[in-house]
Amino acid sequence: MQKLLLSVFVAFAAMMSASAQYAAAPEYFAKNPDQVLPGFKYSQLKNLYNPKDAVYLADPEYGTGRAWLNLLVPGLAQFTMGEGGLGAKYLGLAILGDAIASVAYHDYYMYETHDDDVYKGIFPYNQSLIYGMIGGAAISVCSCIFSIINAQKVAKVKSLYDYDLKKLGRQVSFETMPFIAPVRVGDKVQPAAGVTFAMQF
Repeated sequence: MQKLLLSVFVAFAAMMSASAQYAAAPEYFAKNPDQVLPGFKYSQLKNLYNPKDAVYLADPEYGTGRAWLNLLVPGLAQFTMGEGGLGAKYLGLAILGDAIASVAYHDYYMYETHDDDVYKGIFPYNQSLIYGMIGGAAISVCSCIFSIINAQKVAKVKSLYDYDLKKLGRQVSFETMPFIAPVRVGDKVQPAAGVTFAMQF
């Protein structure tokens, strides 16, 4: 019974703490809200926001869980958050690491599996092949790990940025609307379909 009461008390205290935490959230998260404008990238936002402030967001726009997409393809999470430059950097490093490891492994495999002197001459054994395999694999793995860490920071910062944009009323919205209008073709007037594109900011 005592354990049950203690558990209930701890849960209640945690709920109260969380409520107080959200209530204490600042009006704006940016260090200087006047500098917050639509269309900013992470490179412009990282000095304006503290990722730790994301704990105040009850419903963040970008969940940190998407960072694990980088286990499939390094940089994929960054691409899904509109940070193509960051995503390309991590993807490029992963491809480079895989390429180095693959070339080194191929040469090492050819040396080990062929006794012919011709192959021995084409693929001479070198200790650097071992280093190449290890180094290439390390580059690829590190790219994946650091891309996940970076994606979590990007998700937090961009969620804070999205929150501030909504509060400041500076969001950019795009709207498309189909329409049909009469168009003169020769001596005849025929209906023509089209699409209007509008941007509000």
